[in-house]
Amino acid sequence: MYSRHRLEKESSLDVQTLHEKIYSILRRNKYIIKHSAKNSIQFKDNFWRIRPSWVIWQVVDKGKFDVVSLPGGVSLIRYTYYISFIPEATLAMVSLILCLMFHFPYSFMILPTPFVIGHLLRIGIMVDVCKKMIRDIADPGKYVTAFNLHFYIYAVSK
Repeated sequence: MYSRHRLEKESSLDVQTLHEKIYSILRRNKYIIKHSAKNSIQFKDNFWRIRPSWVIWQVVDKGKFDVVSLPGGVSLIRYTYYISFIPEATLAMVSLILCLMFHFPYSFMILPTPFVIGHLLRIGIMVDVCKKMIRDIADPGKYVTAFNLHFYIYAVSK
């Protein structure tokens, strides 16, 4: 049970450079790369990785980058990412079941509300995080490879 979102961005960089930048940013964010082909990279998050709670709100559950070469030396980056709503849906369903079991009048509408609001906030935060990620990939000024990844992290943190 995932909600699917898609972003597209054009870049003046070639496909190989974009592929390297995508790969290095995914490695920096500690994603697991499931499949890597010439024009696409599929990845997922390690759900069991220990991290602070504020980082969980900024992590995509799984996704796919497609890089297409267009005429005129322009490349198109298609970023499809998925956000799971299983935890929020499970907690909302448990609260509904508890309301029905203990006959709380009208609380079945009130108790799931924080979980629904939490999921909507997570989607809003993820849209901004993913737009920043695709902007960093498409920007020709921020060149990232495995060799100069340390410099990239230093430059972005300033």
